[in-house]
Amino acid sequence: MIVYIPILKEDAMRTLMMIASVAMTGVGIFCVANASAAFLSVAFIIGIIFILLGAIEILIGRRADFDVSEIGVGFTKDGFLMLIVGIVVLSGQVTDDNSAQILFAVWMLVEGVLAFRSEWLDIMESDADQRVGVTLCTLMLIAGGYMFFNNSTLRLSQTLLIGICMIILGLRRFWQSFSIEYSRPSFVTGNEEKLMEAQEDERS
Repeated sequence: MIVYIPILKEDAMRTLMMIASVAMTGVGIFCVANASAAFLSVAFIIGIIFILLGAIEILIGRRADFDVSEIGVGFTKDGFLMLIVGIVVLSGQVTDDNSAQILFAVWMLVEGVLAFRSEWLDIMESDADQRVGVTLCTLMLIAGGYMFFNNSTLRLSQTLLIGICMIILGLRRFWQSFSIEYSRPSFVTGNEEKLMEAQEDERS
């Protein structure tokens, strides 16, 4: 019975992350569908989903096992940044569409740069998972870079652009959810190792 506890925990954390990422993607689609609306009219729901997902990422970053790739540190950093942005939006500190556009532009560029990994530069050795990561980071950088020049180019709706950003952020977190592994307590790990050793002794 002890063996199955970590698996259930791992699945629960992964499922929680998936649900939150789907919710963020859904809010992004809602913003795109209501592109003519002012940012303040959708700020409350955006702030709530950012705070929720930020809290979940912090929890996962602290409880998951990422010792090899250090992804857990990235989860925690993303969580804190998202939590701060959510509080800023929800508390009404962003008062107009242009400010919201700049905020999300900076957010996308920062996360796009922080999420990029040096091993992704080796295109010849990249697998499907790495290509997805490169694509999502590239989309974040393109979206963030364009938003700085939107007012002097196509003049797209700020709510539309923010919705696109949230869709990309949600997709990235859904992709990240597949790398979550639960960090098991040491006594559970020790018991499992002892059990495996005993089984090997019996076979020999």
